[in-house]
Amino acid sequence: MSWVRWPRTTIASRAVGAFVYAGFWAVAAVTALGLVPDHRRGRAMSIVAGGLTTVPRTTPDRASAPRISSELRAMTNPRLWLAYSTPALSTGALLVTFSYFAPLLAAPKAAPRKVEVTCATGN
Repeated sequence: MSWVRWPRTTIASRAVGAFVYAGFWAVAAVTALGLVPDHRRGRAMSIVAGGLTTVPRTTPDRASAPRISSELRAMTNPRLWLAYSTPALSTGALLVTFSYFAPLLAAPKAAPRKVEVTCATGN
């Protein structure tokens, strides 16, 4: 019956990992935004988002180093482009959403306190 405990452990470790990742992402975002002037915040966030989705790799040996031709040939694979575009589009959508709502949420005084509705009558 040890196989019954495996999914629970996996789900729990994924939940803990997601919680830790969210905390790290929040700290990285706040730090990056605090280090740059206001007009460079978009670039700082894009660097943070791009850096957190990059997986570091060890340096290959000279004998097993990939050839440029094989790397370029791999770029014609549609599944590779799907793998590249999915995180790029989701991160882009997240940043666009926050960029759109940030002024609305940061400056509630800019919203009108009283809305007047007028109707024009065609007499």
